[in-house]
Amino acid sequence: MPSMLPLMNTFPRISPTNKQQLDNEWRAIDNIKFPDYMKNQRNTELFYKEMSSMKDDFGEPYFRELPYFTLKILSLPTSNVDVERIFSKVNLTKTKQRNILSTQTLTSLIIPSEMVLKCGGCVSYEPSENWIRFVKNPND
Repeated sequence: MPSMLPLMNTFPRISPTNKQQLDNEWRAIDNIKFPDYMKNQRNTELFYKEMSSMKDDFGEPYFRELPYFTLKILSLPTSNVDVERIFSKVNLTKTKQRNILSTQTLTSLIIPSEMVLKCGGCVSYEPSENWIRFVKNPND
């Protein structure tokens, strides 16, 4: 099995300090018998969460580094389009005439539009009671 070193070198900020341990765990995957419920797991996050809790006969974890490194890699955005879109909304909202808007006010203006987008549009969007309370008073 190839080494994880090239991947660790690509992402040095999230690589563990013990790179050899991670590489050993990666190479040991072929020798570990995973339970059936893990073999059939389709949710990647749940699979690696379960992997992190696997223990050997002495109660020691099989994997100390691999699940956490993998979840960190999977949490990286594939692009920065979403972030750029939000910065664009902030710049459009906070104009020269409205340059003293607080962060709370900007949040109250931008987050609802993002939530509406994620819910498929304004027709199907129904804000929760918690969200309505937050928008009315973000300091609570």
